[in-house]
Amino acid sequence: MSFIRFTNVTREYRSGEAVIRALDNVSLEIENGQFTVILGPSGSGKSTLLNLLGGMDYASSGDIQVGKRRVSKLNEQELTVYRRHDIGFVFQFYNLIPNLTAYENVDISVKLSKAPITAKEALEAVGLSQRADNLPAQMSGGELQRVSIARALCKNPKLLLCDEPTAALDSQTGKKVLVMLQSMSRKYGNAVVLVTHNAAIAPAADRLIRLKDGRIEEIADNKNPVGMEEVEW
Repeated sequence: MSFIRFTNVTREYRSGEAVIRALDNVSLEIENGQFTVILGPSGSGKSTLLNLLGGMDYASSGDIQVGKRRVSKLNEQELTVYRRHDIGFVFQFYNLIPNLTAYENVDISVKLSKAPITAKEALEAVGLSQRADNLPAQMSGGELQRVSIARALCKNPKLLLCDEPTAALDSQTGKKVLVMLQSMSRKYGNAVVLVTHNAAIAPAADRLIRLKDGRIEEIADNKNPVGMEEVEW
């Protein structure tokens, strides 16, 4: 059985009398160790899919399974445990605590995790050992995003969810981040799911999922994905 399984998943939102179908009967599978790219324009349902995977939203219908957990059947308390121990999140915005150093921001996640990577190791992985004692106000946007990635990595998560993680980074820094995310899936066997509108990243994906208007337009497996360092945009 695949590590991630979406079966006929629909997510609807109500706005007055109108019903907005953000995801429409979506079915997909993702294996452990796969670097999966979910590609689509704004409003295609990418972030909704990611939120459902991360237990931050509920499906209106259908079934979601991640590992041995039926995420679509978990209650709020069970979802909190799932998010804390199984999932690493990397968003467009950094969400760091402003009065804590880079090290302290990462170490918070270490203390909440069952099988963590140390804060020192996580900061080394993103090239920020020398900035460990700096506050967020003393760092650039690219450095802040790398701290947020280190915070996610230190949990040693079973599933790493990335929502446009390089949106605030220059191309060179963004590529370094993507190289690291791709290598995580190779080295540790983590499932890494990256949401983006940037089609240039597609050749580096093990599995590419294209969304349009809340529906799956294409699922394609790449038998020979390129190294992320070769991607140009």
